[in-house]
Amino acid sequence: MAGTIITKKGMILIAKLLASNQELVFTRAAVGTGSAPHGWDPAGMIGLNQYKMDGKISSCHSENEEATVVFQISSTDVESGFVITEAGIFAEDPDEGEILYAYLDLSDDPQYVYAKNSVVQKFAEIEFKTVVGAIENITVITSPDALVTKEVFEKEIDALNNPEFEDYSAEGAEAPDARTAIEEIKSKKSIFGIMSNIKAALKGLVTLGEMKELLVNNGLCNIPGQYFLDAAFGKNLQDQVTDVNNNFYKFVGGISIPQGADLYSDTYKIPGNYYCPMTNTALTLKNCPCTNAFTMKVELGAGTGYPQQIFKNLFGQRYFRVYNSDNGGWYQDTEYPSKNEIFGEDRKYNTDLNTIMSPGVWWCSISGTGLSPQDYHYPFNSVNGWL
Repeated sequence: MAGTIITKKGMILIAKLLASNQELVFTRAAVGTGSAPHGWDPAGMIGLNQYKMDGKISSCHSENEEATVVFQISSTDVESGFVITEAGIFAEDPDEGEILYAYLDLSDDPQYVYAKNSVVQKFAEIEFKTVVGAIENITVITSPDALVTKEVFEKEIDALNNPEFEDYSAEGAEAPDARTAIEEIKSKKSIFGIMSNIKAALKGLVTLGEMKELLVNNGLCNIPGQYFLDAAFGKNLQDQVTDVNNNFYKFVGGISIPQGADLYSDTYKIPGNYYCPMTNTALTLKNCPCTNAFTMKVELGAGTGYPQQIFKNLFGQRYFRVYNSDNGGWYQDTEYPSKNEIFGEDRKYNTDLNTIMSPGVWWCSISGTGLSPQDYHYPFNSVNGWL
């Protein structure tokens, strides 16, 4: 309906909401029996001149920079008949509260409303068009008992039966990622917005058939993030990793050996990595060849039996022993010789090997020393001499 005037307070509200990016909220519509005083600018109105009653807002829609608010006046709420000569739309100002947003002078096209007990009933529907500027979000407080026309009702039913929403099927349309779309599926959101986000979420997922084709059940995939892992194959991989972690040599850590432990016990026949971090603890251990802090690795010498204990203390000295799984006893400990013990003393030219009888390792660094093979191939007997 022509003649709608945005009040000064309404214009200030538009500027305020645009600056703060807030929504415009229409709170109510009302009619009266007065008009703007002669010579008075309607834009300066702050309320209806002769308020009569509120209308029932039934709908609102916007296009470009204009909003259309539809409200109804019915005789069912009227005690005495009256003539509508003015109407107004009210809005919420974040600073002032409710203000008259727009005013409509109907004195040139008045509408008579009969009393509710009159033989003639009157139902008036007023379409109030008003400027909203570039405000994007508009909220209208509608009346739950407002009537709806047959045309509007059929239009709404058709919209539900044949909904129009963004389905991202147009060329170049980009759907948001699935996670973002799912987060936008919220209560009290437009049904069409929900449907749009459901479509976007589904486009970001794969069907069960596609998932089956993308399942990896072997170790040949080398493209990260593209395929799903078969559960059974994943379990098998996990078991293998666990087995490697349990049985593979570790360079650090292992199972700590407590004070007083007996290294001959069955506990230390189980393959694995063990350690004793303190010399004081090592001195309390039973059947331990080390008197200093050490590490110990246990292996199965025959694959399934004959546990072998391999020791290395903090100074690098090494010891070795084997458990006889058939006879049930430990072989004698063996100590790895040190470098000096391995290389021993260098013998010089013309050395008489018959004179070397002390324990140890002896070596010759230069060929052609004059030592003949028979000089060093025979063991020595302390009673009878060289054999």
